Amino acid sequence: MLVKSMSRKQAQRNAFRTLVQYMDRDGVGDSITHNLVAVKEKKRMILEFENNAARLPVRSNGNQLYHEILSFSTKEVAVPVGAMVELAEEYLRLRAPAQMAYMRIHLTKNPHVHLCISAGDLLGKRVSLSKAKFDSIKKKLEGIQLERFPELCKSLVQGSWVTHEFFVRGQYTKIQSNYIPFSSKI
Repeated sequence: MLVKSMSRKQAQRNAFRTLVQYMDRDGVGDSITHNLVAVKEKKRMILEFENNAARLPVRSNGNQLYHEILSFSTKEVAVPVGAMVELAEEYLRLRAPAQMAYMRIHLTKNPHVHLCISAGDLLGKRVSLSKAKFDSIKKKLEGIQLERFPELCKSLVQGSWVTHEFFVRGQYTKIQSNYIPFSSKI
């Protein structure tokens, strides 16, 4: 799985509305929210994001939101929607536990999940991740993926360093990753 993060700056007008409309265009199933009160009403949800961004300390060229994508390999036979949702929710739990988020699943040639994540937490404090922390979260997500969905072995997050054997659908499967057990700390 490829994890891509793109920031949107404060100077961009209607950044939340534009991103949510883009995500909804080809979205499949219900939208999923994280730390939002307005779950189904889009206008109120966008207003929550905008109010959160307005509470952030003013910073030159500061981020207003993050548009992140969890993209699965086109080599996978079929990626179950439930697995996509579960991995995206785990990603939010690790990456944005106190931030607001909105996500939509897109089942295109390469299945992927779009996430709109606020740059500030629920108290209005700006949240940023170092590259090392972001890499650690991706490794942790890969460990969760290997433990819960070993059949998605073509969509690993980080790379190939360690060989693991899993018993999947009646046969042993060997894959390589830089797996971190789910129980270890970030």
